[in-house]
Amino acid sequence: MAVSYGVVDLTENCTLVDKIVAPNFKDCVYYCGNNETAKGDGVCPTGDLVTKLDTSTINPFTTSTIDTKTTTTTIKCPPDAGMFSRKAGWWCIEVKMSTNAIFIKSDAEALCKNNNYPVVSGLDSKQELTFVNKMAKQYLPTFTSIKSKAVWVNGERRPECYTAGRSECTGIKAFNFTDPYLSNYGGYIWQSKPIQQPDGSTENGKIQNCIVVLAAIFGEFTNSTVDDVSCSETSDVGFERKFVACGKPASYS
Repeated sequence: MAVSYGVVDLTENCTLVDKIVAPNFKDCVYYCGNNETAKGDGVCPTGDLVTKLDTSTINPFTTSTIDTKTTTTTIKCPPDAGMFSRKAGWWCIEVKMSTNAIFIKSDAEALCKNNNYPVVSGLDSKQELTFVNKMAKQYLPTFTSIKSKAVWVNGERRPECYTAGRSECTGIKAFNFTDPYLSNYGGYIWQSKPIQQPDGSTENGKIQNCIVVLAAIFGEFTNSTVDDVSCSETSDVGFERKFVACGKPASYS
């Protein structure tokens, strides 16, 4: 980004012939500031831009010196993370795998924090969902157990939505989120087979209060979708909870 510094001494009487290019002084300043021929000589260029002043000897622009500074901003995520544009800014997502065993949600959160990620990431867009699914699926052929896993993502059921069937608790509205950059929820595409999710059912007697991305290389679960599961269970219908999507804002330097 190039930044030019100068001083505009006259704040009126900058008009253009036929008022075609810049109908007012503000637009005239903008034009001159972005026209290379105007930089350094203190005049608004003639030709396409023609100025008429009440006092012909007064120049609408007086710049004793113009300094140019060039700055470069680098936006970074960790090497194994994906970078995604969100409304609040750039967001990093890295899928981490439990090295010891399948794990519950609280252990997944701890794994993120131990790797310098403050939160379990949400899914702001379909692109983020696809990325998380892809990162987990690349490991599936290496497992000797059932080749279907689940990835913990951000979201926990609101207490008032523990009872299934309430109209104000349908879909994404049933959950609270702690991902600070999450705003669109476009990546929460719910699994629809064999039944529509989230169904808020129980799992070993525990309400399904958390959310996972289903990662599989067979059957109807090969598409990128999410499901509600118990926060304190490690497996359900063959989907072992082996991964977590960790998130944090990108760094700027």
